[in-house]
Amino acid sequence: MKRCSAWYYCLIAFIAFCAFISGCGGSPTDDLAGSNIVTNTNTNVTLTGYIRDGSLNSNRTSTGRFGYTLIDLSGIRVFLENSSNLYGITDFTGKYSIPNVPQGKYTLVAEKRVGNQIQFRARQENINVAATNGESEVVLSNSDSTQVLSMQQSNYSLTLIVTDNNGNPLPLNSGLKVNLWGTDYVATFTPGVIKLTDFPSIQDTKATISANGYKTTVVPVTFGENYNSEIFVKLPKTTEDSNLAPIVAITYDTDYSTINKDINDVLTIYPNKRLFLNASGYDANGDYITYSWSATSGHIDVISSTRVSFIATETYKNVTIILTGIDSKNAVGKAELFLTVYGGTATTTPDPYNPPPATDTPDPYNPPPATDTPDPY
Repeated sequence: MKRCSAWYYCLIAFIAFCAFISGCGGSPTDDLAGSNIVTNTNTNVTLTGYIRDGSLNSNRTSTGRFGYTLIDLSGIRVFLENSSNLYGITDFTGKYSIPNVPQGKYTLVAEKRVGNQIQFRARQENINVAATNGESEVVLSNSDSTQVLSMQQSNYSLTLIVTDNNGNPLPLNSGLKVNLWGTDYVATFTPGVIKLTDFPSIQDTKATISANGYKTTVVPVTFGENYNSEIFVKLPKTTEDSNLAPIVAITYDTDYSTINKDINDVLTIYPNKRLFLNASGYDANGDYITYSWSATSGHIDVISSTRVSFIATETYKNVTIILTGIDSKNAVGKAELFLTVYGGTATTTPDPYNPPPATDTPDPYNPPPATDTPDPY
């Protein structure tokens, strides 16, 4: 019996030793597909991933703007959008690690700076950090084989003019700030004016606007080649009616024979050329928006409730096109597009050989005016 007991304990020890060796040989590894395993027995984990160069997708050299190429993947700061103190810096392979990340779902932001300028940015939503049996598997939100942060050339800007409900710019001491992609932007020189700089081409990304004594609001903002570079936002005071004024924006059809945007986002058009403009809007309360257009000079033809065409009839002149949006509760929003008319020969009438396109069906939101007497025929 004593000999059997000895063999029994030796067998148990041998099995335990084999299990230990097997566990040591199964250490988790990182991969370029964005699904990374990190061993961690604590509640917080280390999030790792990779950066790749997607900058050629947004190069603007075709319009005369100087283009950059991301050739160095090192030194890129990657951080959690809502906790920018949790961040990592990429090495020369583009790999980053962010330690002490609590389990949960996050949005990641990456920035590549050259001096004080952000030349490239990236953003990825819905990154899930979850631990199972002491391991964390980071799974990105899509099934693309390139499940890594793709850096985009960031050379678009947008100016927000923030006022109260009476149209007065919020003062510099109001604590006014705009948070976008985890970064706070403030008015520094002109009351109510905040410039958002160095963003890639992106539609309807959310910006949070806040100020002391005013209601915080979240609005969509868009950066791109054919968007106006200024929008107006009205913030009601916390004691005022909850109705928020609509946010409206102007876009224009990109026709380089008619319009050009230079490196400073200055728009130049030529007289007698027809420029097509589009209205878009957002109302936080879900109210219906009615649009109207005006211009400081030139001629506007209405095509539909959200689309017009514009002809500059004077040359060597600055023109402002104004889009006004009124919601169903009479709150007013505004957008402006600044144009410089240059070259060519001016005319006082629209070009008869370049009329606006005909529409086959009437605009249901812009019916023709009613007549007092019926048509006898």
